[in-house]
Amino acid sequence: MRHPIAVPVLLVCACLAATPARAATVPVPTVQDATGPSEKDLRETFRKGIRSPDPSARIEAVATLGNASRSLPDGGSSKLMARTLAGALDDDDMGVRAAAVGALAWGRHVETVVDVLGDLLPELRQEVAALSTRPDEESRTRRAQTARLYEATCVALGRHPDDRSVEALVDEIRKMRPRTGTQDASELLVGPVSSGLLALGSQESVGQVVKLTTVFSGSVLINRVSEGTAKELHVLLSAFSEDLGYGPPAWSDTYDQSWRTWFQEHEDDLPKELGKLEEPVPAPEYRRPERVPDRRRPGQAERP
Repeated sequence: MRHPIAVPVLLVCACLAATPARAATVPVPTVQDATGPSEKDLRETFRKGIRSPDPSARIEAVATLGNASRSLPDGGSSKLMARTLAGALDDDDMGVRAAAVGALAWGRHVETVVDVLGDLLPELRQEVAALSTRPDEESRTRRAQTARLYEATCVALGRHPDDRSVEALVDEIRKMRPRTGTQDASELLVGPVSSGLLALGSQESVGQVVKLTTVFSGSVLINRVSEGTAKELHVLLSAFSEDLGYGPPAWSDTYDQSWRTWFQEHEDDLPKELGKLEEPVPAPEYRRPERVPDRRRPGQAERP
């Protein structure tokens, strides 16, 4: 099933040499000459590469199609292109699936992206949960890869301000539970799904993250079970509150009550609904790495 390699687009050029007897005739380039391979050409090349038994070749096929298609007249935003890229989400190699999510993360047909990534999330969550009880090194590696892909999928959905994105992520956050025995899948996934919902920023999406603080509170904190997850939720909500220009509540063992009060005070400042996104989202803006100390985590001093 289910970061990118730049591949140059082939340019076809033709030149006729001039002779002493007459001036050279230079043909007028066609649209295809000027723009390179067509969508059909790119998809055909992709189909050949994705059939390779070598995972690295399949990853290259996805990356090539993802990058080259952005030079098409429509920027690769057709439904057919999105469906073609989404087909790689069915690959067994996690690298191939990660390349597909990266290619779908922006600039693609919105409805297709929201549908296929929304369907991918529960599958990845279930795989993380299944691998959480297996002690062998291969399973641990696969679990970490799957969790990273889950995070990338949440980030991609968080870039699409659409009520369908909210719905997909809300379905996931409602499945998050504190650790029980060796089952700690939620500890890996709470952060990504909460970040995706906070990026969308609607009343429903933010409210669901606030509700989750209740799940990771009370006896969870008293018994120090999933305490780290509770603190992660507090940090994410604090950053969101600061971005809105509000001072966040202080951390405490009753942080969930503080965040419920915060939400009651600021709920009306958030959009009630996001509606249906019609146009592909642009590429994410490049942000230089911050050269300031990390935001202080609860109970943790800032780094010098």
